[in-house]
Amino acid sequence: MVLKSTNMEEKKQQNQTSNTQQSAECSKCHKQVSSTDGVQKSNGFVCNECISKSKKRILLTAIGGVVVVAAIIVWVLTGNSKRTGEGFEGVGEIQDSVSLSVNANEVKFDLSTATAVCSPASTQAPISNLTDFKNVFAQNVANATDENSKNIIIPSVSPLFEINTDHFINDGDVLVREFALAYNKTNKEATVIVEGYTCDLGGVNLNNKLSEVRAKTVKKILVDAGVPENKIEVKWYGKSRFNEFNYSTKSEYRRVILSVK
Repeated sequence: MVLKSTNMEEKKQQNQTSNTQQSAECSKCHKQVSSTDGVQKSNGFVCNECISKSKKRILLTAIGGVVVVAAIIVWVLTGNSKRTGEGFEGVGEIQDSVSLSVNANEVKFDLSTATAVCSPASTQAPISNLTDFKNVFAQNVANATDENSKNIIIPSVSPLFEINTDHFINDGDVLVREFALAYNKTNKEATVIVEGYTCDLGGVNLNNKLSEVRAKTVKKILVDAGVPENKIEVKWYGKSRFNEFNYSTKSEYRRVILSVK
């Protein structure tokens, strides 16, 4: 009876030792698992469940990388395509946002989009000669081009008239048409100001009417030359502003001054 009991105790101890040897703790999740349900690595025992999770993470990372690379390739290949709200190559096409990045310093002067402005000094010394106007305007265009300006200075002009009439002296009508041609090259957002004057000879009523007729004569030439009528503002002063100017002869006061604002 004693021998039998001893054998049973030894067998029980062997079973406990065997069970201890067959279980192990995972170094990742710290679970007790069978030693056959994992792999012994240099940094400790890792169970099969943790190994499976690690493989999934690696696979998902690889798939994500492939998707990113594919997206970049598509973006590069289609980056210069033209698109519209209705698809590609449609009406009203616009460039991709990538191609809309423009260096402001590279924007070139475009006379057709420039706004006409007037030099303050030119209203006090308007040009009465066609050749001078052409030369000054050409220089202003060159300056605006060099500066990539959004504005273009159109010098004021002042055709002269014969005494007591609305008849131009020399090439006054041609000067008005040249002014209109310069204005029409712009975006036409500015207003053309037409102001009629006379010398101080004669009565007030006569000179008021004379300056009005001269101003309206100039307006008609502008409209006929293509300047929108709603962009023309006409004023006349007779001889009331005679003392504001200092011309050498009375004939120089018989004028209409054109400017922009």
